[in-house]
Amino acid sequence: MDWETRLEGLPPILHRWVRELGPQPRRESLHALILKICSLREETTSEELARFLDMHQPSLVYRHLRTLVDAGLLELKYPDQPNHPRQAYRTRPEAEPTK
Repeated sequence: MDWETRLEGLPPILHRWVRELGPQPRRESLHALILKICSLREETTSEELARFLDMHQPSLVYRHLRTLVDAGLLELKYPDQPNHPRQAYRTRPEAEPTK
């Protein structure tokens, strides 16, 4: 997938950060980027994040998004239904990154 298609819907200010992430990013860098993406968009689905980050969607959810939700850094659009088909994420205001 070309960069233009992959980054469609991502705020332009984050394009460079995503491009510089690399194929095996450090967990801290990846989590900071996820939080920033979810803070700049009203809501972001795991499918969108997987496309932006070029990651396997189920692994992204299991290894990263759930961790950030459990840590209280991300909140769910449907908190009572974690597996809702239209589940989306947003960064909790107190967890917004500064980069």
